[in-house]
Amino acid sequence: MRKPVTKRRPKKTTPTSLPSDLIREADRVDPQERLSIVREDEADNRILECAVAADADAIVTGDRHLLRLRRFRGTSIMSPRDFLDREIRQR
Repeated sequence: MRKPVTKRRPKKTTPTSLPSDLIREADRVDPQERLSIVREDEADNRILECAVAADADAIVTGDRHLLRLRRFRGTSIMSPRDFLDREIRQR
């Protein structure tokens, strides 16, 4: 079963409260699988490994190498703008 993006929605999210809301909702993961998908930037593969380990719904990034993938093993990869647009549509 896929994990939700957040366990609960904060009552009011402001630009200053967003980082603390994300930290409170974050889960620590220990990736067991080593990936080599993004050849241009090896560090990007660590992000993908964490997403796989967490069964993440989305990776929100400005990284062009990751954005080029658009999706990886069921995880959406999107820009911050696309993420916010999706969140607004879901309300």
